[in-house]
Amino acid sequence: MNQYLLPSLEVWQCRPDALVGDYFCHNIVLCNLDKEIVEQDIVGQANFAILGFQSDLGVRRNLGRIGAKSGPTVIRQFLSRLSIPSPKKCYDCGDVVVDSDESNSCDNLLLAQQMLAKYITRILQHQRALHTVPIILGGGHETAYGHYLGLLDAIEDDDIAILNFDAHFDLRP
Repeated sequence: MNQYLLPSLEVWQCRPDALVGDYFCHNIVLCNLDKEIVEQDIVGQANFAILGFQSDLGVRRNLGRIGAKSGPTVIRQFLSRLSIPSPKKCYDCGDVVVDSDESNSCDNLLLAQQMLAKYITRILQHQRALHTVPIILGGGHETAYGHYLGLLDAIEDDDIAILNFDAHFDLRP
């Protein structure tokens, strides 16, 4: 069963010599997309919101290398140690976790992409209050479709662009 996993500060570990505010890890605000976002929940203005998509289903279907499901956690761990020249808040909105049951992987993947879309729509609906843009951490290429569905639902203009960075840039003939 696919699920929404609440964000946690556990993965956001700073360097021991980090001065407060100088690193990414100091500027994370946790955001629960399952509850109504109210003014008190907004701490400063953020430039972006991170939402993870933990999935290996698309990678498995494309005969790729399994392990993309760990991507959101690992990316957060590396981001936390980066310095920020002018501190900005970043919302961590948790992860959509995809069930890896192969017996109904097509159904699970589509449902997971629809779930991802729902949470992206929520981020965008609160965009004026949060001053934020969603950044989706994957997963495999299947992240792009859920991202697209969420943008399509929240934005009236159908001129949508998605930039998808692949972890290993392997191009197949």
